[in-house]
Amino acid sequence: MFHPRPSALGTSSLLAACALIAAFAAPQPVLAPTGPSPVEHPLFSAPSLEADVASLSLEEGGTQRLVLDAGAAYAGREYMIVGSASGTFPGTAYDAVNVPLNYDDYSEKLLEVYRKAPCFSFYGRLDAKGRAFPFIRLDKANELKLRTGKVYYHAAVIWNADKTRIDTASNAAEIMVLR
Repeated sequence: MFHPRPSALGTSSLLAACALIAAFAAPQPVLAPTGPSPVEHPLFSAPSLEADVASLSLEEGGTQRLVLDAGAAYAGREYMIVGSASGTFPGTAYDAVNVPLNYDDYSEKLLEVYRKAPCFSFYGRLDAKGRAFPFIRLDKANELKLRTGKVYYHAAVIWNADKTRIDTASNAAEIMVLR
């Protein structure tokens, strides 16, 4: 799930994304995080990911607009949206952060198509308020070969300021693909 813009994001961002892809591709057991959870942290709250629609029609096409709100404490940080077709529990551990998605074929397919898919805006930088507005555009081309009647899940991961590790993950938002 990676749509790089090298001139805007830089080489270190690409390396961080490659590290996430490698770790997400080799899931680790879920570990209890050390230290306070993002909700308990005095400066940071857990990022939220909200969708404007719960389903899209493959025949009619459409766009699911997401709102990622991590709060001003995360302003300027880079984010990436990752996905799963097999659910959110138990999730995938990465850098002591539980990403609430189970790694599966869809996760892999999304990672492969990230660089070339204009129908996704799943990688970027949070604005001054710590927000981003990624989207999923579904059309008849159906590049990811999404199946009708299936629910797909997406969550955001946010890197730390020097892009060496994942700082936090959002909740998962879902979308059902209709005929």
